Amino acid sequence: MAEIDSFNEMITSRLQEKKRSEQKRKKWLILLILLLLAGGIAGGYFLYEHFRPKSRYELDRNALEGFLPGKSEAEIQAELNRIIEEGRVNISMNPTPVIRDGKINVRIENVPANKYYLQADVYLYPEKGNADNAELVYRSGVIRQEFYIEEGDAETDAGDGTYDGLAVFSALDPETMEEIGKTSMTLVITVED
Repeated sequence: MAEIDSFNEMITSRLQEKKRSEQKRKKWLILLILLLLAGGIAGGYFLYEHFRPKSRYELDRNALEGFLPGKSEAEIQAELNRIIEEGRVNISMNPTPVIRDGKINVRIENVPANKYYLQADVYLYPEKGNADNAELVYRSGVIRQEFYIEEGDAETDAGDGTYDGLAVFSALDPETMEEIGKTSMTLVITVED
């Protein structure tokens, strides 16, 4: 009987050892599969990024900041002047507009030399030298190059008199209508009823 018990213990021990060995093998196999899967995903992503069609609007990874080596200082200065000139906005407006009978004679012109469309807001300062309570008295629509506005509708609660004011011009990209930048000019606004 002792021999049968010893034999059963030996068989049970071997079966348990075999089971632990199979569990270890399964764990290593799962780990290997996960590593292969992760490597496959990483490799697939690399291949996708490398061979996918590039958008023409994507930044080029090979582009370097600055000017091409070998350009003279005169060439660099000419390029900088061209960039400044291209971004310049010429504004033309009556610096002393008059508000009379609900109209303001703004005389705004978007000159042909401008690269951008313009939009103008005219503010009146009810208190001399105090821009905190600025009142929007006129807002133009979009003005294309070679167009002008002689006068427009104005609204103000200010009584008759002469007031400080400000015209704020927004430069708009003609294709996207996005605001590129702003500039302003001071005004002296006369209100007459």
